Amino acid sequence: MDLTPRSNQHRSRERELTAGQVLGNRLSPDSLRATITARDAEAGPQTTAYTAKNRRKVRSRDLLDAIQRIDTTTDPAVLAALVDSIRAMYEERGGGELLGLFGRCFLGHPYVDHRMALSLAILHHYRHDEDPPPPFAVARPLARSDSYAFIEIYADGAIIPVRHDGTSAV
Repeated sequence: MDLTPRSNQHRSRERELTAGQVLGNRLSPDSLRATITARDAEAGPQTTAYTAKNRRKVRSRDLLDAIQRIDTTTDPAVLAALVDSIRAMYEERGGGELLGLFGRCFLGHPYVDHRMALSLAILHHYRHDEDPPPPFAVARPLARSDSYAFIEIYADGAIIPVRHDGTSAV
């Protein structure tokens, strides 16, 4: 029996396979939860029980509406206020440090998805041929699913798909 520790390269390959399995819709919700939980455990700092509990809470209708308005807001001042409002709602939730959100873009062709990095208030819309940066890239297959309104990306490596009714998929 080989008891040597796994290399980071080996772990990276496992994560790539997991993302491919999600893309192919071959994972059940329980398998997805177990896969994301296992990946989070490898990522480093552990999430506290308090933080994990808050991440499982239903997102408010106000938060869901604010996130949906990202695509329809063209005024930079209104967009900045919207991002500040979303950031404040997440801080109030107590779910840990949110790096940003990734979701389907409804602007139409040529854009397919977008990311919003709350720490820097950056909103970027991606075309099909553009690759989002890590850690947002692993959320892309999930964002393409009709099952999720958006994906939350946390500083501790957690990736939380959020359904249209505000419930967490994890």
